[in-house]
Amino acid sequence: MSSKHPSGAPWRNFYGRFKGKTLRPAQETYLEEDLAALSPGAVGWDENPDRNPLDLNALFGGRDLWVEIGFGGGEHLVHQAERNPGVGIIGAEPFINGVAMLLGKIRKAKVDNLRVHHAKVVKAWLAEHKDEIEVFYLPSYSPELNPDEYMNCDLKAGVHGGLFACW
Repeated sequence: MSSKHPSGAPWRNFYGRFKGKTLRPAQETYLEEDLAALSPGAVGWDENPDRNPLDLNALFGGRDLWVEIGFGGGEHLVHQAERNPGVGIIGAEPFINGVAMLLGKIRKAKVDNLRVHHAKVVKAWLAEHKDEIEVFYLPSYSPELNPDEYMNCDLKAGVHGGLFACW
């Protein structure tokens, strides 16, 4: 086994996959056009080998900062960004399909207080800044904390019950 991950970072144990189904053309476009602009800055091993910290005040103008690691498709992340425009939010996700889905949701919601990072080095960064950040860990499956799950449940119940919702 190589001592370097395919991304160029020192090898860390990563159990699972980085990419799932083939991305749709729109998702490929989101990644090409939006990901760099929504990045929190130079955090990758190749562009920041000395591991210099991000300037969060410059990034978010002194706002409070929330970080969500492992955001899945990004529903909760965009919901929080919409409801809390006075808070800067960074989402980190190792799974590129989730990042692509989130970018589409960000385009639709037009939020400007959200940054996206596609890597696991955020956990190390959080450990370095534990005195500055309050971290809330959610259970790995917590639909009761995700407002989209309530809508999905109602929609599924309506469809399966012969009722169709119209909005």
